[in-house]
Amino acid sequence: MPCKPLLACTEQFLGKHCTAKKPNPHFTQTPKLHMLTNDETLHFIAQHRNDSVPQLALTKHNTPNIDLPFALDQIAGWQTACQKLPSWAENPNILYPPHLSMEQCSSQTTAQYKADVVWQITNNLILKGETHKAKRNTTNDEQLTNKCEHTSFVDLTGGFGVDFSFIAQRFAHATYVEHQQQLCQLALHNLQALNLNQAEVVCCEAESYLERMQYTSCIYLDPARRDKNGAKTVLIEHCSPNVLELLPKLLAKCKVLAVKLSPMLHWQLALVKLRELGAWVRQLHIVAVKNECKELLFLITNGSYEDNGNNHSTNENSADAPLNNLNFKGEQNVYTTNDTEITCYNDGACFRYMLAEAENTPQTILQTNPQAGMFLYEPHAAIMKSGCFGLLCCRMGVQAFAPNSHLFVSNNEVPNFPGRAFKLVSVSTFNKHELKTALQGIEKANIATRNFPLKPDALRKKLKLKDGGEHYLFATTDAEGKHWLLVGKQCHAHCLSPNVE
Repeated sequence: MPCKPLLACTEQFLGKHCTAKKPNPHFTQTPKLHMLTNDETLHFIAQHRNDSVPQLALTKHNTPNIDLPFALDQIAGWQTACQKLPSWAENPNILYPPHLSMEQCSSQTTAQYKADVVWQITNNLILKGETHKAKRNTTNDEQLTNKCEHTSFVDLTGGFGVDFSFIAQRFAHATYVEHQQQLCQLALHNLQALNLNQAEVVCCEAESYLERMQYTSCIYLDPARRDKNGAKTVLIEHCSPNVLELLPKLLAKCKVLAVKLSPMLHWQLALVKLRELGAWVRQLHIVAVKNECKELLFLITNGSYEDNGNNHSTNENSADAPLNNLNFKGEQNVYTTNDTEITCYNDGACFRYMLAEAENTPQTILQTNPQAGMFLYEPHAAIMKSGCFGLLCCRMGVQAFAPNSHLFVSNNEVPNFPGRAFKLVSVSTFNKHELKTALQGIEKANIATRNFPLKPDALRKKLKLKDGGEHYLFATTDAEGKHWLLVGKQCHAHCLSPNVE
């Protein structure tokens, strides 16, 4: 598919409600964006934006000039954005795609987090040179911005443009690439509504644009995680575009490659595959929101050469310069997967470690029976995904209830544990008499099972308890194969948000 740069058209996107701007010089002329709307439709959207979209769709409306499908998309999109993208919801000029695209796009929380970490590693590498590992928080935002005013960023899988819009704010020039023209037109309008005047929109296949693009500071990819038949997939090689196939070209065209992948991905295997192809995954970010793992972000540079800090510094406008300047070492590699830094992020809480540290730290297993008065801990979703349970024991001073329980205990409260904390009020085996004593006075509870033969609903039915309440029940199995029911109350003063490094 040939590449089609798009004009930043500014007239009549939202009728009289759209503020006209001067055309962006980064956009190249092409036919105007056709976004059908009129005053009646705009009035309908404003009047009903808090109403039920399904009910609006079924209701007969007296105004024949209303573009109902467009209006319903805008109402549903705005309602979703209020929760998911509040800064966009506050902007009256944003246009929204069909409902499914809104459900699948990044949230403001994850997009902002990606923008922060992508910008930070990119600029640290530019400032310090490739021979120094990127260090966090060594230079403030203003200094980095002043020193990196010539940075550039390319998103090869633009989509609805949420990730692009947040990351692009950090760079002097940014290019959005997307093969679907309708999405390009939507992004074109929204990027102007967001005053991202450094942005360029290109309608093109990622592979085609990669062939002709200039060297850039950072490339971002969010491959489609569905196969040709529409079925979900999580393996890198099954996504589109195929990052593994494109890896040599991608690494030759940027200083940092950022790849967003499925939270279901076997990330350890992905590190090995990328390593075998000469890539250095400097950082892996496991991103969770409200204790739900949302995505994996791989920050990658070329691992098959050493950069003295001067490569590409004077040739970033030349598409061939990176290939000519690489100092290849043949079969020798300058890093291993143990040199990857892992960050487990959940709602502001960051638990960071080097992969080698986690692999060399075994879990400390509880050697005695649990008792009432102990504290019980459940790690947040990002740590669950990372599996760094031995390191968690070491840093937090807790003991694993069992090797596969993913629950931890301590005699004294650990105030900065990255997850939820509970104080055990009773402990029981599954002896009927013990269960009756442990559950005395409890009519409803929140139930979870870890390494246990029954699912929560089945256990709830067996215990004849309603859902909810202040009690939390954890059914699990100890290191000797004995089943336990741990009854606790959440420590509400416990803080989820500290950074633990």
